[in-house]
Amino acid sequence: MAKLGRYSADRKKIKALTANHTATVAECGTIFTADSSGGAITVTLPSPSEAGKGWWCKVVRVDDHINNVTVAVGGNQVYGLEITGGFTEISDTSDIVLAGAQVGLQVEMISDGTNWLAVALGRTAADINP
Repeated sequence: MAKLGRYSADRKKIKALTANHTATVAECGTIFTADSSGGAITVTLPSPSEAGKGWWCKVVRVDDHINNVTVAVGGNQVYGLEITGGFTEISDTSDIVLAGAQVGLQVEMISDGTNWLAVALGRTAADINP
């Protein structure tokens, strides 16, 4: 018989952001909901080596204001894929910006211990700027 209750569920950690935030190693597995209606928000990630292999988070826009939501990677290499009506390779050391007034823009960041691996989802090509 399968266990029932909170330990059998695939529960996610959710943290609502309305201002800048520096993610910690302990926040591995957190989904950050970013409401930039009060101003631009930057989520700063730890370095991939500090975070360690397998550390991950997701940042999701939950507002439709023009203020950007930026995922700051500290100049570390990011490899991945941006999916916005088509597919665009991400291979850069630039921060990832969820731009424009679009609810639901998101990026998942995973550390391989040296680099960041990213999957970014948008609606149009201008939504995500790696």
